[in-house]
Amino acid sequence: MVSKNEKGFTLLESLLSLTIVVLLAQWLFPLMFHMAIKLENGSKEGTGMRLLYEELQEHFVQKNGNAQRKEGNTDYQLYWGENEKSKQFACVQTSETKRCLEEQ
Repeated sequence: MVSKNEKGFTLLESLLSLTIVVLLAQWLFPLMFHMAIKLENGSKEGTGMRLLYEELQEHFVQKNGNAQRKEGNTDYQLYWGENEKSKQFACVQTSETKRCLEEQ
């Protein structure tokens, strides 16, 4: 039995709350997807640099070299050597990005 002074939410209040939730979701979901993509790309770059470091440690005495490594489902092309200015460089390349470090 419901007493007369018990009140619930009105239809208008419910629709207003639903509208606010939908607007927040519409704003937050693209932001979350963008952040997830940036995180994945940063993770690949970090893994590539780690692989390059490990490869350089193994072949430190070689002046020039290259290697190909696979980590997860990403292929990494690693290469290092001297450029025309006699400065050392080392690069990591994936199908999407390329990152090089050069002696200063």
